[in-house]
Amino acid sequence: MKKLTAMFILMVASITVQADDSDAVEIVRDGADLAVELDVRPDRDTTDTAIVASSVGDANVDSAVVICRAFDANGQRIGIAKMQVPARGLRYLRASDITNGQDYVGQVRCTARPHTVAVTAYLVAPSGITDLKSRQHSHRGVSHTLVPVTASF
Repeated sequence: MKKLTAMFILMVASITVQADDSDAVEIVRDGADLAVELDVRPDRDTTDTAIVASSVGDANVDSAVVICRAFDANGQRIGIAKMQVPARGLRYLRASDITNGQDYVGQVRCTARPHTVAVTAYLVAPSGITDLKSRQHSHRGVSHTLVPVTASF
């Protein structure tokens, strides 16, 4: 019974998540932009989370749409953004893109369609770069990724 209830909740959540992406700001950054972002410079005075989406499907798959939502420490949604990831390509956005530059600590949840996208996250800070844990699963052709701790300030 618990398994059935969990599956129902997951199904309802995926339908809810897909229904309200019309206000998502589209972010277009590729691998070259990411290399510049990850170049640690001594004058950097901000901390931000880079959310990286890589297409891991075959070359015949069309581009994937990745929609990411940021939630603050109280669970309130504070922004939404999306990326078009080309087949076998890479795109990334910053947590500050999702929150329109608002400082926050919270989490980011992303969905990708088709599910052949891997989403990872990195904290880019003045002292260096570290990878962040994320959890990913696919359900009914949609990839769901949770990055439980993200920040932008």
